Amino acid sequence: MPTKDKPGPLPEPVSARSSSSSSKNIFIALIVTLALLAKCTWYGFDRGSIDNVCSQVSELIPEKNYELWKSLSSTYSTDSFKFKAVNWLSGAIQVP
Repeated sequence: MPTKDKPGPLPEPVSARSSSSSSKNIFIALIVTLALLAKCTWYGFDRGSIDNVCSQVSELIPEKNYELWKSLSSTYSTDSFKFKAVNWLSGAIQVP
């Protein structure tokens, strides 16, 4: 019998929830999450056309420096400039 001076035996340990029920709950939560994700992905987009998903805006043409833009655009569109640009970029990444 416990008294103030002499404590009684320790209480019985409380059993933890079984790991199988915890694993089952995690598995069910994972399945539900994946099902919702699949539903949103499957029905969220019009799979027949991507025009509505990512529309292309028209080119921005400056008003203030139009002549400079026109000159640079004609330079950048030539095959010789494209060839130089490819050589510059490929020369930037070389493995010895």
